Amino acid sequence: MNFLAHFHLSGDNEEIAIGNFLGDFIRGTKKETLSVNMQKGLKLHQFIDEFTDAHPLVKKTNKLLQPYFSKYAPVVSDVYFDYFLASNFNDYSSVNLREYTHHVYDMMKRYQSDMTPRASRFYDFMIVRDIFFEYGNKGGMTHVFNGLASRAKFESNMLQGVPILTKHENGLYKLFKDFYPELQEASAKHLKTLIAK
Repeated sequence: MNFLAHFHLSGDNEEIAIGNFLGDFIRGTKKETLSVNMQKGLKLHQFIDEFTDAHPLVKKTNKLLQPYFSKYAPVVSDVYFDYFLASNFNDYSSVNLREYTHHVYDMMKRYQSDMTPRASRFYDFMIVRDIFFEYGNKGGMTHVFNGLASRAKFESNMLQGVPILTKHENGLYKLFKDFYPELQEASAKHLKTLIAK
């Protein structure tokens, strides 16, 4: 899953949410400099990624996308699933996407000093481009895929991310809709275990 889903699955503890976000930006001994709750957020991030990668519906999604995106199929499926979460956010949240994104951006600003330099730069970029809100529309997704394609080390075909999404949207959304509630339930259980420790 991508950034929006990681925040959405973090519960109400802000430090856990920030730790979950930092899971893509922090490695090794630097983890030990974080608060206990941020370290729990890192563990939640790892659980979400492992659960997602191993799930049969996600493997089915990646198999569908592999002919288009080769080794980048899992990257693209993460982005597609955030698109489906954002564009159907009212089905999964008691607040609308605009309100939720402002809440997350404000929270991240308060914890920016705890971020690695790379995470902090990404936060600044996120604010300028309003990434979470952009995930909910195809114009925004075009910008996301343009950015990913420019950073890809190998041929990615990610500039075709939106046309291919449009071509397979109904089938891909069905896969997401069946998968995400299972991820929510598993993440909530794991989060409860982490908080209890």
